[in-house]
Amino acid sequence: MNTFASSLPGNSVLKPPMTITQQLKLLQSRGMRINDHLLAETYLQSNHYYHLNIYFHKFMQLNCDNFIPGTSFNDIINANTNDSWLRRELSLLLEPLEIKLRSFLAYYLAINYGSDVFYNRSVFNEKNYYDRLQNNLFNDLRKRQKDPVIIHHKNKYDGKFPIWVIIEFFSFNQTSKLFSSLKTTDQKSISNYFNGLNEDFLGNWFHALSVLRNICAHFGYLYKRKHNPKLRLMPDFNWDKNKNDELFAYALILCRLSENSNREKFIYNLSVRTSKESSFSLDDYGFPSNWQEYLKNYFP
Repeated sequence: MNTFASSLPGNSVLKPPMTITQQLKLLQSRGMRINDHLLAETYLQSNHYYHLNIYFHKFMQLNCDNFIPGTSFNDIINANTNDSWLRRELSLLLEPLEIKLRSFLAYYLAINYGSDVFYNRSVFNEKNYYDRLQNNLFNDLRKRQKDPVIIHHKNKYDGKFPIWVIIEFFSFNQTSKLFSSLKTTDQKSISNYFNGLNEDFLGNWFHALSVLRNICAHFGYLYKRKHNPKLRLMPDFNWDKNKNDELFAYALILCRLSENSNREKFIYNLSVRTSKESSFSLDDYGFPSNWQEYLKNYFP
């Protein structure tokens, strides 16, 4: 007997599966217009129903399962396609930022505290980020015992790793936690690599962008999404602080932290997409009408 399933409260009978034909009939019964059944069937074969479910709900009326009048299956395709495109564009900014943070952290810690800094608890603050990081690292190392890097360090260094190797095992989220686990003086020093931005803001930004990175890496939706964690926005952004859970707020800080060439390419690609693709509206992602002015001008 599956003891986990038997311990769950309530009705444990799962929904029965539906064929693609049944899925389309259900959508139609709720008011969706399907102009091309063959196209819809083909699309559902490669983009399964549950993945699209969040988009279905974005086009439904409040407090009911019926679609907003006029909603078509093409609206769902467009929302999913636009999200896919935007995830790739955001990733082109997120990837170099993650690598930059890893590089600066590893270099700063190694030079100032030595290669074995990760094993020196006194370097880190009293928050429990460090303890979690250490536990996560050791668990990860146990799962990857056949990795040549792990075997090498186990044989030559009794299983200890320098910080520049450890940080390569970290996710973006763990790397952001490493920054937040440092004492304030070290956070201030590392912030100098990021135009001297306030370390408290940086800690929040790195964490938020690591969450966005996971959304992009795992095909999460962006369309009309409220993001968490909410961002701490600096006064010079001159942006509505009540909209700090919109993707535009995330784009603001991502552009602030990115190299000029990457930021300019991102802005250009957004402009081209909005001019050529009628279904792509930046308003669906919390962008104001003068979004280019914000993304181009709010930088040191």
